[in-house]
Amino acid sequence: TIVSLERDQAVQVALGAESWLQLVLKDDLSESQTDHLGEIWASELPGLPIEGGEVFGAVEDLQGRFNINNLVDRNGAVNQDALEQFERLLQALGLDPRFAGITADWIDPDQQAGYPNGAEDAIYTGFTPPYRTPNQPISSVSELAAIEGIDKLSLDVLLPHITALPSSVPTPVNVNTATPAVLQSLDPSLTMADVERLLAEREGSGFADLSTVTTLAPQALISESTEYFQLKLVVRIDTVRITYFSVLKRDAQGAATPILRSLGTT
Repeated sequence: TIVSLERDQAVQVALGAESWLQLVLKDDLSESQTDHLGEIWASELPGLPIEGGEVFGAVEDLQGRFNINNLVDRNGAVNQDALEQFERLLQALGLDPRFAGITADWIDPDQQAGYPNGAEDAIYTGFTPPYRTPNQPISSVSELAAIEGIDKLSLDVLLPHITALPSSVPTPVNVNTATPAVLQSLDPSLTMADVERLLAEREGSGFADLSTVTTLAPQALISESTEYFQLKLVVRIDTVRITYFSVLKRDAQGAATPILRSLGTT
């Protein structure tokens, strides 16, 4: 049918944009070892006309967010530093900090509910309908809609500041691109005034010297560069409209490989 053909065309447009981004990210790394919001990839893609429609979208640095999978280390133990950072992020957003412990229980491999804040199968199997914790790293932050106590309003506030990256080691926060709330979560002594100062200092080309912010957190947890990016595209051809998401991982040589794709159509 015509609709099916237009849908296929829209997907091909999205894949073409993804290929373009791969080239941009490779060139970007060859020119600079830092990633900041003044670079080409960080510009919104304005509406571009295509035959019968248009395409528009944006690219986001996912390491400007808190990686939920940092909560549990490769041995299955809760990462206390990451747990406390997530608690601070929740507090910065005006949300209940106990969600940090509950989320860690959702991911960790055991059935021992964390104390004082935790929830395992004993809680979830009592719901209607009942379900169990996955007890493994999550692939999408949308899974947090299922954790005990969190509502849609709280999740909507939280989602722009978190991600779920498939790394076997904790991924650092890129301080050049981190959201204000994520910046504030890096250190318990940071105030909003401190965050505003940091945002002003990094404006344009990022922090000139990472050493100026390394006192905010253990060095392993912050960075000035990024491996993980997300492309979001909306493609419209006549009456068909698709939303295309692609998560790309860029390696040390600059090659950016799509590791997760999702698609919605209307």
